[in-house]
Amino acid sequence: MLISVIVPVLNEAGYILESLASARSGCSHAEVELIVVDGGSTDGTPRLIPGDARLLAAPRGRAVQLNCGARASRGEALLFLHADWRLMSGDQAQFARREAFFRVGGFPEIPLMEDLELARQLGRVGRLARLPLPGGRLLAPDLAQPQPGIPLPVLRAGPPGPGPFLPFQPRARLTPPPIFL
Repeated sequence: MLISVIVPVLNEAGYILESLASARSGCSHAEVELIVVDGGSTDGTPRLIPGDARLLAAPRGRAVQLNCGARASRGEALLFLHADWRLMSGDQAQFARREAFFRVGGFPEIPLMEDLELARQLGRVGRLARLPLPGGRLLAPDLAQPQPGIPLPVLRAGPPGPGPFLPFQPRARLTPPPIFL
């Protein structure tokens, strides 16, 4: 299954290469599609994007850029990663099944908290989960066996406890069992 990693950037020259490397870590090109969406960087960020990533341009705005990347993606699962986040370091990322993401209309194009609103919308069509980052790896549901009509949960990797923007239900169980990315 192909996972599309979508990274919005705006003057992220100091972060982007590490972020993309963390997204690709241990995965083949057949498993991970990297999409970087530039919102008008003036620091040379677009010149740093490696050849194995697709570079797109969109108007400035995180939600606008994320939606642009999602529309251009080919993956069955979408992972939204900020340029200064590292998947293996405990930073956060959001996943959604492609079908669920587009069913709720993608990220709302609002100035702030678009991730919170997306989580709320996805929660109306399926379950949300907040998962810890055990052993330095991101824990995710089994993408190979999606349940019809249930979106891949939005995830926030990081320390245990309630997150600032995702509903957390400790009794929630993921079925089928999780896999490591």
